[in-house]
Amino acid sequence: MHGLFPHANELSGLVIAAAIEVHRTLGPGLLERIYERCLIHELELRRIPVVSQRTVQIRYKDIVFEEELRFDLLVDGCLLIEVKAVQEVVPVHKAQLLSYLKLLDVPHLRLHSPPWQSSRSGRQDEQDQQDETKASCQSCPISLSLSVH
Repeated sequence: MHGLFPHANELSGLVIAAAIEVHRTLGPGLLERIYERCLIHELELRRIPVVSQRTVQIRYKDIVFEEELRFDLLVDGCLLIEVKAVQEVVPVHKAQLLSYLKLLDVPHLRLHSPPWQSSRSGRQDEQDQQDETKASCQSCPISLSLSVH
């Protein structure tokens, strides 16, 4: 198992809850970049470290160079989030995630694609929100998690 996997796994639930809050506030039908920027802000409000749109460093034998493969969000250095506002995850999305997984050496990736199907709205206490997060993720039509053990 990758050394950062337990922390990345722990973060994934917090990120999903933040993403649900973004979608609950904004609703469906916006561009990916808007969801991405709002998710960054929501994570920062929750004091969860996040960076976005960085180039990827490639190491090959005796050279190191930067490549313009820009990932959407890297949460606390171990959870990679790609925001996709699409109807269907296609093979190129999976290939993109696998490339980032290999190049960034992160243990866990999640493809986040609004909108979610949520039957509840408004503010709830933390336990209700956690329950809703689990239920919403189970009914989310497009969600892909890849884990390395």
